[in-house]
Amino acid sequence: MASTGPLSPARVDHAILPIIDPAVILFGPGWHYTAPKGAPQDGAHHHLSPNGINFNAVPDIPSDPLHNWTGNFMIESPTELRFYGGGANGIWYNHSPNGGQWNGYVNTNLQGGDPSALKVAPANYLIVYVGQPYILGYADTQSDEGLIVHPVPTADRVRIDWPGHVITSCIVHAVNGTLVREAVVVDGGIDLKGLPSGAYLLGVRDRDGSSAQVRVVKE
Repeated sequence: MASTGPLSPARVDHAILPIIDPAVILFGPGWHYTAPKGAPQDGAHHHLSPNGINFNAVPDIPSDPLHNWTGNFMIESPTELRFYGGGANGIWYNHSPNGGQWNGYVNTNLQGGDPSALKVAPANYLIVYVGQPYILGYADTQSDEGLIVHPVPTADRVRIDWPGHVITSCIVHAVNGTLVREAVVVDGGIDLKGLPSGAYLLGVRDRDGSSAQVRVVKE
């Protein structure tokens, strides 16, 4: 039978910002609850609870454009809490003695996002994450809504053709949604130098507000 009583209040909430993709763990004397605030550079909400039920806000966890706090906690040892997340340079972890002071980002050799890691034995870890799609083959071009980019794949630069449109902005996202570059179209193309090899999503907008997005692949 459905309850007719009042709904229980949210354990963690914010007046304006969404609270989504949370990570929760018992470490030290209490429970830690984090959730990404928005863009990677916005960092994460951070709440503490002595019992896993009543949470109180504590200072947010800071970040930067390369590190997205969408992921999960892992206990490395009784004195080291880790958080595994993703970003423009792949999966990373940060480590803390108390959940409030974080000591720096350590990159892994994995490309992907939203990771969950488990220590199964000394120096032995199991990790599950959202990976890049398997690339089974390429066409010479990729197109959408009349937008054409070529060559695909490319070493450093792609040409962008969008007949009838004047491109005013161009952005490049990793496949996990992380913004990796805001590009300027010069001589009909953009430069992808410096990006790791892999698949990306290139989005453009014109002066009338129309937009389109295609996949590009960096060799």
